[in-house]
Amino acid sequence: MKISTRIATGFAVLILLILSVLAYQVAVLHQLQRLTHDLAQVQFKAASASLQLIRELEEVEEYTWKLLVTRGDAGYQEKLEELQHSFTRHLEELGSTLQNPREKKAFTVLRSSWRDFLRDGNAATLASAAPAAEDAFRSDLEKSFARLHRLTDSVLESTKQSIVREVQTSQQAVQTATRVFWLSAAGALALALLVSYFSLQPLSNRLKKLTEGTRAIARGQFSYRLSENGKDEFTQMSRAFNNMAMRLNELDQLKKDFVSHVSHELKAPLASIHETLSLLLEEIPGPLGEKQRRLLQLSLQSSKRLSSMISNLLDLSRMEAGVMRYEIKPQDLVSLVRTAVAEFDAPAREKGNKLELNAPAESVVVPCDPDRILQVVENLLSNALNFSPSGSSIRVQVESVAELPSDLPERFLKSLSNGFRSPFAMVSVADAGPGIPNQQKELIFEKFHQVKQGKKVFGQGVGLGLAISRTIVEAHGGAIWVQDRPDSSGSVFSVLLRTDQRLPEVHSAPV
Repeated sequence: MKISTRIATGFAVLILLILSVLAYQVAVLHQLQRLTHDLAQVQFKAASASLQLIRELEEVEEYTWKLLVTRGDAGYQEKLEELQHSFTRHLEELGSTLQNPREKKAFTVLRSSWRDFLRDGNAATLASAAPAAEDAFRSDLEKSFARLHRLTDSVLESTKQSIVREVQTSQQAVQTATRVFWLSAAGALALALLVSYFSLQPLSNRLKKLTEGTRAIARGQFSYRLSENGKDEFTQMSRAFNNMAMRLNELDQLKKDFVSHVSHELKAPLASIHETLSLLLEEIPGPLGEKQRRLLQLSLQSSKRLSSMISNLLDLSRMEAGVMRYEIKPQDLVSLVRTAVAEFDAPAREKGNKLELNAPAESVVVPCDPDRILQVVENLLSNALNFSPSGSSIRVQVESVAELPSDLPERFLKSLSNGFRSPFAMVSVADAGPGIPNQQKELIFEKFHQVKQGKKVFGQGVGLGLAISRTIVEAHGGAIWVQDRPDSSGSVFSVLLRTDQRLPEVHSAPV
């Protein structure tokens, strides 16, 4: 299923759920509106009419007794008839508002009793009642009024009970609506989370894989491939990504093969040129003039630089192919650094620079490939000599440190501190050059990267020495980094190596 279809389906389900909850809430609101209308317009009107009947019945009883005592007073008789008509009218109005069967039953009994009362206890009967029958008439009249009061109270009580039932029904509807609302809200939230998870989780995973693949390609790992399973848009993008990576891998391999073959082919004629120049300088074919000797010396220096570049290219090809071999064995680091410093002493004096070596008298033994570590130190010394101005000093220091340096980059902290308790050996080369900007302190260890500061320095390489040095040092489980020189302008390159004899054997370290 396509990503867009999956997301659209999920949100369609959510919309249907929300619409269903909304329809239910509207229905509940209509029900509450009807109940409120019944309470306001019907039940309370019926209750008011019942109370009015109770008051009028009391007045009817009062004037009935007054008429009986006065033996037919015209004023009382008129008032009584008026009250009876009013009671009859209000009774009929009450009957038109009642809806509950229980209320209607109580009303029917009350209306029948009232009609009986009007037939037997009207004003004419009261006025013409014989004295001998007055006591019996009074007794019947009292019973009639007692029955009417009881029936009127019964109608009022039925109305009250109906109001209570309506209120309870309204409360139950509200409670039910509230429960349904919260359950629906919880269900909608849970469904939203599920829809989001099942819709966005695959999307997030594919984006994560794509990000990893992009970073791998940026690091030069062109063999990285994305999964092509599925039929969504990401599958199409994965195919395009894999085709791109395959093409880049082919181009990268062509470049590696070209560099390797060309470097190898150049090595033999360059060695011949180097040997020829050496023979000429030794004046074996014949004597040389001063200018001729100077030109030949410049040519020899250039051939040495070119030979060094070709050696670096060959080393880089072996590292990229993963076939670089290291012969790890215990070696005195102080002796290696002294050898490198001795090799650069003459070029430094010729340029007017001074090499200062600060090393302990005792040996600092590290497990390493001596030729490769010597190559690293020579690369650092070569850079320091190239970028330091004439007349400045280049300081080289070898020391044994018990703790990790405070300026060690974070990328090396975990690998060097995990399960390692022995002292470390550190080599530092401090030059007096222009320094390295902070944003390029990591970039200079990448292939072919050079710091652009004005015109190109004579003798500056192509940007492979530091990249090869970092690969060698990391293959030995160590670290190499650069910091600003604290006491003056310039940079300090540091190499940190393990002294643990249990260092894992390293055969190759691909770039």
